Amino acid sequence: MGKEARERIEARLGEAGSRGSCFAATEAADLIYLRRLIKKERPRSVFEPYPKLFVKADTWQALDRGARALFIIKGIAELHPHWVFFGPSAALIHGMPVSWKDLRKPYVVTSSSISDAEKAQLVHRSSVKDELCLCQGVRVTSPVRTLFDCASRLSFQSALAIADGYARTGGLGTEELCDDIRMRFRGQRGVKRVAAICAHADGRAESGGESIARAVMIQQGFYLPELQTPLPDPIDPAKMFRADFAWESKKGIVLGELDGAKKYTMSGDPLDALRDERIRESRLTAYGHAILRFSYAQLLPRNRTEFVALLEKFGVPRGPKPRFVDGVPVKKTVNYAGWRGMPLLCAFNGLGRHGSNEIEFGYAAARRIAA
Repeated sequence: MGKEARERIEARLGEAGSRGSCFAATEAADLIYLRRLIKKERPRSVFEPYPKLFVKADTWQALDRGARALFIIKGIAELHPHWVFFGPSAALIHGMPVSWKDLRKPYVVTSSSISDAEKAQLVHRSSVKDELCLCQGVRVTSPVRTLFDCASRLSFQSALAIADGYARTGGLGTEELCDDIRMRFRGQRGVKRVAAICAHADGRAESGGESIARAVMIQQGFYLPELQTPLPDPIDPAKMFRADFAWESKKGIVLGELDGAKKYTMSGDPLDALRDERIRESRLTAYGHAILRFSYAQLLPRNRTEFVALLEKFGVPRGPKPRFVDGVPVKKTVNYAGWRGMPLLCAFNGLGRHGSNEIEFGYAAARRIAA
């Protein structure tokens, strides 16, 4: 292949990367050249993460697993414009929080035949029962069908993160979301499980990590925290901070903070982000409340005992573990008084986002926290 052709492929790789996609080698000459280049070149300047999809090595190595999955999905959409994405792949395209472990393979709907090389790297379905839409130039299942597909097959933690994201973008309360799911998918397999997961949804969660942390708390019987509690900056009251989690325990107020790496890898200087986070924490400390910091790694199954021990050490109230049906904690409505005679939201009490106990705790406790 001549210099002009090589420059053309380099340009196409760059253009695809700027669109957040792999380059789809639909022409035989491009495919042959790129695969020969990969075979001969050391170190490699190009990767083929999926059959006929290529990306520059430096671009690929700078991406996290979620971004890599997005590159592959958009590339497949160019290779197969008639394919539809569902499940976690569609959730990622819709901007819902998706656990990386659920993005190992793209989820596609197609009635056409699939090559053996592709079949080994896909989760495949031959038909879809609901309306479709176009998002980011990719054909996907509708947001509500995507929620249903994910919640009917993923773990409770993964499904709750997606349900929280759906509730947040749709501005839906728990009861409204559950009623909508039951009405839309009445009689379909898995509707009870999906509704049970949606009964725990809370659109105030601002990240997938926060949702997964809350899922672990629910599974372990801990009292649910108040989410995103607003607190004035004690130095400059015109500014407001928000604590990720807040509980009222026998020992007093406990503020919970999920320490995510993404806080320091967003646009801007990571050192500035780290400095701002440390300033924020020092201001929260001025209130005299205990601050429970934990990382996403502590939420993983291998470290979950450590996370539970941390909650207990800080005195986060805990009740009995809930009953599980099909891997989902069942909510039960009980009357339970808080440590100061004030109702608190328990992980097992079945009070939704608009439950009276939560509203009373939300406003009154927030005032006490900031006092």
